[in-house]
Amino acid sequence: MIRGWDTACPNWAEALVNRQPIVPTMLLCPQRAERALKIFKRLRLVDVAGSPRLGEICAPWVFQFVAAIFGAYDDVEKRQIVREAFLLVAKKNSKSSIAAGIMVTALIMHTRRQERFTIISPTKDIADNSFDPSRGMIEADETLSKRFKVSAVSREIEDRLDGASLSVKAADADVIGGQKATAVLIDETWLFGRRSNAENVISEATGSLAARQDGFCIFLSSQSDEPPAGVFRKKLDYHRKVRDGIIRDPSSLPVLYEFPLR
Repeated sequence: MIRGWDTACPNWAEALVNRQPIVPTMLLCPQRAERALKIFKRLRLVDVAGSPRLGEICAPWVFQFVAAIFGAYDDVEKRQIVREAFLLVAKKNSKSSIAAGIMVTALIMHTRRQERFTIISPTKDIADNSFDPSRGMIEADETLSKRFKVSAVSREIEDRLDGASLSVKAADADVIGGQKATAVLIDETWLFGRRSNAENVISEATGSLAARQDGFCIFLSSQSDEPPAGVFRKKLDYHRKVRDGIIRDPSSLPVLYEFPLR
């Protein structure tokens, strides 16, 4: 692991109260982070009045998170340092649009032919919530719409140049197995906590990441309507311990917006 690399934020409660960042600012590859932010900020949200760019409406913490994901990269060895991230936010924070923007950015930045990127959602409706803004981001940009082919039927965006693709899958309706993705985003993780087979579904979706040193997985969730359970509780408890410095795991990035205990 990179010397000095640390994703813990033990003063998170104080930082939140004082409106300070809780996203680590260390960037191993600032050039890559800068490129990702440039792409991310230019993407448009067509379901918002005026179709604004993400760079015009997102809060600063969103840009900090995007930079942390794409900047946590060893450009010499071509490997991702942060392999797993957990982003927990309150409801009504444009979570699905953020998910779409991150994964469309990853698709645009891909480096291998036929590379795969996947968003896994617990239901079809939630899958549509991620696919629709992804589709809109492509179709609202003349250059991107020429390069990428969008299929609403399969919820897939494919690069016409080399076959790379972003797929949005619904765990309750689509086949999840066999996904050989470089990057996977698990949307609304708290709802997966209700499913008895959630760990198997997530394992199937993320299994190929072990063989891809440049791969990563993002668990994204709004706050639960009920006590955390299942795989959601397991992931949340682990990332809380990383955040608090109880577990040292620099390959995990916890960004948890939750109420301090006091």
